[in-house]
Amino acid sequence: MLDTALSQDRRQVLADLARGHGTRLLAIARRILRNEDDARDAVQQGLLRALRGLDRFDDRSSLSTWLYRVVTNAALDIVRARRRCREDPLDAAPPGVAARDADAESAIIEAEERSQLYAALGAMPRAYRSTIEDELSGLGLREAAAARGVTPLALKSRRFRARQHLRHRMATLTGTTATA
Repeated sequence: MLDTALSQDRRQVLADLARGHGTRLLAIARRILRNEDDARDAVQQGLLRALRGLDRFDDRSSLSTWLYRVVTNAALDIVRARRRCREDPLDAAPPGVAARDADAESAIIEAEERSQLYAALGAMPRAYRSTIEDELSGLGLREAAAARGVTPLALKSRRFRARQHLRHRMATLTGTTATA
């Protein structure tokens, strides 16, 4: 719930952030948490964190990339809290628990990888980052090209170079070797 001490200006900023990025942020949180209520909580927590940290936002990255990272962290905090609160069973685990634990662990690994992806995106040049963000958001080649005012062939070439750049950044972050 919003703190009543928030100024009207900050509430408006939060409303604008939610309106402009809410759908994509909710999709990210759903993928991590696999629960609608928890995903909505993560987005709300993330937006509040973003609002409180808005003064510290660094213009070197795009606002959307920063918001994705903040919401991803909020979702990961919820996953971690779930793991801490879960009690160890005294008897043998009921059937299916091991599978659920494996699913939860793979969700955490996916979330960490996604977090690294957003960190790599944040470090990319704006032209490459926006090309990748368009692709991640599901924007088709023709629609993205029209929005950017370029031909689909030119955008396809940019996407290729942006992916190469992203592979290199991810390899740097993860300490692996980039593959072609």
